[in-house]
Amino acid sequence: MFKKPFVAAIICVIVVVLSTVVSVRVRLNPQCEAVNESFYRSGGIADQLTAVCDAGAGIVNLAESNGMDTKGAESYCLALRLAVGNNDKSSLMNMYRITSARLNELKVALQRAELSEKDAELLEGYSTQLDLTQTLISADPYNSSVKSFLQGLGGFSRGMAKLCGVDLPEQFA
Repeated sequence: MFKKPFVAAIICVIVVVLSTVVSVRVRLNPQCEAVNESFYRSGGIADQLTAVCDAGAGIVNLAESNGMDTKGAESYCLALRLAVGNNDKSSLMNMYRITSARLNELKVALQRAELSEKDAELLEGYSTQLDLTQTLISADPYNSSVKSFLQGLGGFSRGMAKLCGVDLPEQFA
């Protein structure tokens, strides 16, 4: 068929490479999507991050009404809320850590301040909500799902999967 064996060899290599890429993508992409979707399931980490933002908004409002500077915490809460749909889990985790730290600083400042009974009750409620969401995020099975998936990649290496354009799930840790 081909008069030049070199051309035939090149074509064979191209066909093998393309079929490998297609095979890896067809096999792994649906599995990756399933793991990634578990991050956004009802009650999952994404919902808990939104709950952190909700509790944070309450803490920020309470701090503002008591004359405290809330610019840092307020902007991080807003940035976290906007970033929740982002698939870059490592940057989302960093945003979550910074936001939590800023909110905890505000909580401590509010606990030291002389608050009205109503404000103290509000702070207690927001603090409880914030603590609960942080506990639920830590206990969420998403990270163990990612770890299991990455360990079992179905005979493919991470490098091969990335080389083939598969968007591997990232841990939120």
